[in-house]
Amino acid sequence: MDVQVVVFSSTEAKREEALRLGVAEFCATAGVEKLDIGPPLDHLLVTTSFFAGLDVVSSAFFSFIVISMLIIDYHVSRYLNVMNAMGSIYPLTISGTDLVIPTMPVVLKGLTIQGSAVSSRSVQVKTLKFAASHQIKPIIERFPFTKEGIEDGMAKLREGRMRYRAVLVA
Repeated sequence: MDVQVVVFSSTEAKREEALRLGVAEFCATAGVEKLDIGPPLDHLLVTTSFFAGLDVVSSAFFSFIVISMLIIDYHVSRYLNVMNAMGSIYPLTISGTDLVIPTMPVVLKGLTIQGSAVSSRSVQVKTLKFAASHQIKPIIERFPFTKEGIEDGMAKLREGRMRYRAVLVA
C-alpha cells in the first residue's frame, strides 16, 4: 500500500508526535491564508464533532485528508482548495452544529459529500483484521479510575486538550 501521510494542525504542538508516528509532512495552519501541500487530496474524512474549525490529519492512500479535532475557528473552504476534482468528503461524526461548506468549490470541483454514521459489520471486521496484521494499536491516555482521575480526564476533554482516547485504569 502506497500511503503518504500529511498532518495539518492549528499549531506546532503536535508536530513531534506526528513525525514520530511517521508522517511525511506537517503543516501548522494558524495564520496561514492558503494551504500549500503536494498533490491534491482525493478524500476528506471529517472526524471532529465540531465543524466550525479544524485540526487536520491527512493520511493518504493516494490522497486522503482526515480532519481530527477542532480547537480554533477556521473556514472549511481552505481545505476544499487542496481537494482534487471529483474528490469526496465524508463527515464521520455527528454534531449538534451544521456542516457548513461553500457551494462554489463543491460544484466547480464536482465534490461529493457522503454521510455514514456507522460502517457495515464486514467493513469493521476488515478494518480490525488490517489493524491486527499491521500491528496498528490505539494511542491512549490513561487516567486513574478515581474521582480525581475522572475529573482530570473530563477537564482535559472540556479544555480541548484530549488526544486520541482516554482510558480509566483501576
